Amino acid sequence: MKLIDVSTTKFPNTFTMVDDEDFEWLNQWRWCALQGPRTLYARRGPNPKVLMHCLLLDVPPGMERDHRDGNGLNNQKNNLRKCTRSQNQCNARKHRNGTSSIYTGVSLDKRSGKYRARITIEKEVLNLGRFETQEEAARVRDRAAKQHHGRFAKLNNA
Repeated sequence: MKLIDVSTTKFPNTFTMVDDEDFEWLNQWRWCALQGPRTLYARRGPNPKVLMHCLLLDVPPGMERDHRDGNGLNNQKNNLRKCTRSQNQCNARKHRNGTSSIYTGVSLDKRSGKYRARITIEKEVLNLGRFETQEEAARVRDRAAKQHHGRFAKLNNA
């Protein structure tokens, strides 16, 4: 594994990880960090804008690329995989929108005072129940994620 500098004034001392065999080829361009919705990515050029992981993993139309570990700067081939849009969303990090729990798929139901567990399956929200603790709700949500999302499941590990 080698590192390529993608530092910018906004993101100083930032590097992307690549496989040794890709380093020379990728290092011929000037790369910089790009803020995505939930992670940083390595990109080059303004026109056209090219994302490093798109160069490293060719996918057919209608498919996407996914970083297994959720780190957009980990562009080692063993961290990249082809997926559908739905599978990519399964592996997404928790939204930071002021929810009432630190766990993905868990929120506090203010009326009952209990924690609600939910999971989204193919754009449909499945309610998994209400629980006394957010850890219990997270464990139930993780079991459902393993069952429905398989290898793309983003787990809380509560």
